[in-house]
Parts: sequence; structure tokens; C-alpha cells
Amino acid sequence: MKEPLVMGESALERDSRLRQVDDGVLEGEVSLGWCIGDAANGGYALSLGLRALAAVLPLPDPLSSTAHYVRPLAHGPVRIEVETMRIGRTLARGVARMLQDGDECVRVIAVFGTLPQVPAEPLYAEPCDILLAPIADCTPLVLNTPGGLTAHVRARFDTRYDPGSVGWARGTPTGRPVLSAWVRAEDGSEPDRFLLPVVADALPCTAFDLAVEQRVLTVELTVHQRAVPAPGWLACSYRSRLVADGFMEEDGEFWDSTGRLVGMSRQLAILPRQNP
Repeated sequence: MKEPLVMGESALERDSRLRQVDDGVLEGEVSLGWCIGDAANGGYALSLGLRALAAVLPLPDPLSSTAHYVRPLAHGPVRIEVETMRIGRTLARGVARMLQDGDECVRVIAVFGTLPQVPAEPLYAEPCDILLAPIADCTPLVLNTPGGLTAHVRARFDTRYDPGSVGWARGTPTGRPVLSAWVRAEDGSEPDRFLLPVVADALPCTAFDLAVEQRVLTVELTVHQRAVPAPGWLACSYRSRLVADGFMEEDGEFWDSTGRLVGMSRQLAILPRQNP
């Protein structure tokens, strides 16, 4: 049974609660609500590791974070061991090892600092060029993974897909590994430094529009955060430049409601074996 929300708490905060059991050691529960099948979504696993690091490091915001997925992190108890690498005046670095039954499942390496609430005028900034229709013209969908695996994590978001995206879900794969959508938390909470890593990996893989019909497994995910998102919808874009030899990379961009680029991601994923 899910624990109730505390006043002002988001669903992600509730489902990421951790308790410190020793110096540098925290324990919690991998919530089924953020899984694909019984395994934690990669972005949620990264976010959970970042919460453990935030409990130990003296600076609040993950500026750059990378997760390496060693084995599936299953729904159930998790132990997180945090190691401080270095603490400076403006940056703090640490490593979080996420374990189940004594086996390491995910390793997170991160650099923390302080994100600007009101960013300074940039030295250079490209304008948002995402091909994304207005929200009213986009389609609200909660999509599972081809092959029938339930993507619980996608129900945690209100997602409005651009009409040119997720053709596979309509029975007509586009043949182009690109996706764009408007995204916000289903519970109405505003985007923050722990939600953004989940958004980076929660939407369907762009390879599905290449007629890939099974779950694609993330090997490594990196997220860069550049500013605290303004309240409201995130405009999200994902694409791959190369899908070959059983692997793909996927790049993400995340723009807030004011039109600022607040985050970027890149992941390497392994494709399911294709029948000859």
C-alpha cells in the first residue's frame, strides 16, 4: 500500500523517501509506480541516487550526473552507499552505489553546485527550435512498452505528444528516431532538480518508431541541469543520430515555460536482439 502524501509533498518525493542508517548509508524503497515492469525506470533510479547524494553533500543541486546500470534495480528495498569524492567552494562531487541483496545495481556519479533561480544573461544561447505543436494540438497518451510491458512510470506524467511523434503507437512507425512532447507531473507538482532526471528517461524510446518491438535497456544516462525550471510545462525533445550494431544513443533537451533551456541528457542503450 502506498504511503500517503505529506502536505506539500509530490508523488516523486513520497516515493523517494530515504532514511539514514549509518554514516554514508541510506535505505529506502524502489516504488513500483516509477518502474517499467518490475524494474526501476533509469531516470527514477538516477533521481533516487541523487537524493541520497543530496543528503550528504553540502550543495543542493546536481549540475551533472551519470548513472551506470549494472543490473536491474527491482521494485523493493534498496540500500544506497554514498562516498564523498571532493568538496570545494562551489562544487561537490560524490558517488552513490545502489544495492539490492548485496549486489550493486546502479552507480551514480554526480557534481553538485547551486543552480541559478534567475539565470544571468547568457553569453550565448540558441533559441528553442523544437518542432512541437501547441499543447492544444498535441495528443495526451499514457503509453506502455511494445511487447506488453507495463510502463508504470509514464502514468506519473501528463504527456502531450506532438502529432508527428510516436507513430508506432498508432500502428504507423515514422521510420525516424525522434520524439517531442509537452510534459508535466501528473500530480500537479512543479518540475525541479529531481524530476528532470526522470523526465530524461521516462518517455518511450525513439527507436520504437524504427519498428523496434521490445523494451530498450539503458546502459548509461547522463543529465546536465543548467537552471531551476520555471513552473509549468516542459517542452521536451529526444532524438538519435545513430542506431546500429545493437546500440543507440539518444539526446534529450528540456525547455521550461519561459523558453529557457534548463537541461540536456544523453544515454546509451542496448537494443533487443532482432530475429534474423
